[in-house]
Amino acid sequence: MYRLSDLYENILRKPLPTQCGICCEIVDPHMAKLNRLLTESISCFSYTLVMRGTAIVSYDDKTTNLAKNDILIYTPGMLIKTLEISDDFSALCLMGDEAITYEIPYARNVISASYFPALAHSENKLSLSDCEAQWLENRLKEIYLYTTSNHIYKEECLYSLYSLFILDLLNAENRFRKDRELNGPTIDLFLKFMKLVTENFLRHHDISFYADKLAVTTIYLSRIVKRFSGQTVKNHVDRLLLMESSYLLRSTDEPISIIAERLNFANPASFSKFFTKQKGISPREYRGSGPFS
Repeated sequence: MYRLSDLYENILRKPLPTQCGICCEIVDPHMAKLNRLLTESISCFSYTLVMRGTAIVSYDDKTTNLAKNDILIYTPGMLIKTLEISDDFSALCLMGDEAITYEIPYARNVISASYFPALAHSENKLSLSDCEAQWLENRLKEIYLYTTSNHIYKEECLYSLYSLFILDLLNAENRFRKDRELNGPTIDLFLKFMKLVTENFLRHHDISFYADKLAVTTIYLSRIVKRFSGQTVKNHVDRLLLMESSYLLRSTDEPISIIAERLNFANPASFSKFFTKQKGISPREYRGSGPFS
């Protein structure tokens, strides 16, 4: 799957300013229109706070309007595209590699903050008050300054500030939250599942593997995963398989049969059937459409 370094090198055409997988960018209308190019297979979380202007975005077949004080939350694998955007649009976007995100302090809070809006509102955005938005904007500007600085402890500072941002976001979410169960053993189980599936999806596509590893029944695991993400275990596995296959088809010349084998499909035909169902076009057609078209 693509990392933040791929986004910077291939799309933004500049070097990644940090080595820790955490960065922050000021988003203008041009940059906002680039989000469709890698989101199908980029492995990161992102949080975009609108400071000025408006936009209409589509993600996972849903459409939402963005305006000042809205924060749009992106989780890995979500398909997103800017449909309309005003000329005065300006936002701050915090991005964190998926693997890094699961390792930072308060990782459980990242999961809660990232998935809660979709569960509560059927959207991946929150509309904040002026005070809440100003608080988060100040935090993002602080992160941006560290991202572009030569501070000798820049990476360590960014880890800490990422954690603080998540806590600030959770504080803002608190007035929307009705379900107080996004804490405790169940969120820990979901977090363990998310790490486990990220590490094992290439070889294991079945729910029983993950249930056995977590020492729970398949029914219980299904219920917990659905509660916290709104997605099934199969949805999560399929999402990762689609991201990895999209990456391999676009970034390598490996034969489709080899890609199918790497992803542990029974044969190339079953892989092609899966990809075509998920993507709407065959693997061969997708590869022929160009690396970042």
